[in-house]
Amino acid sequence: MDTEKKYQTQILNTLGQFQILEMALKMYIASAYTLISRETKGVVTFNYSFKDIENYPLERLLNIFQKLNPNTELHKRLNRLRESRNKIAHKSLLFVHDIFRELLGEDLEENHELLETLYPEVLSCLAEVQNETEVLLLKINNGQYPETEN
Repeated sequence: MDTEKKYQTQILNTLGQFQILEMALKMYIASAYTLISRETKGVVTFNYSFKDIENYPLERLLNIFQKLNPNTELHKRLNRLRESRNKIAHKSLLFVHDIFRELLGEDLEENHELLETLYPEVLSCLAEVQNETEVLLLKINNGQYPETEN
């Protein structure tokens, strides 16, 4: 596979993982909303749900996640990812074409190196958000794993 094709595949794979990360953040936030609603029932009206956040972009999801989750190290890692994600989401596919790369003054190899480090970090943060969600789900279910249908 030629360099440009590898680069394009790498971009699409990385952006795909960012989409999964966004969904994981939405699941955490929606779960937190469920817990807050249950714990404040009869005290305060709390009508937020998944529907309220389903179309939010990554930056807004991260802002909400940081207010609901105590893991400050994860917050820092996610914010660093956000900056890189914006770069690849907005410009990286243009770099595949020589003329755009020249116009933007970008180096394909430099962007390839960014993606090589970014992809495993996205996967790692995704796993951590999923772990945080599992902990939250245990709280929602009073320390019990939810029953699953077979």
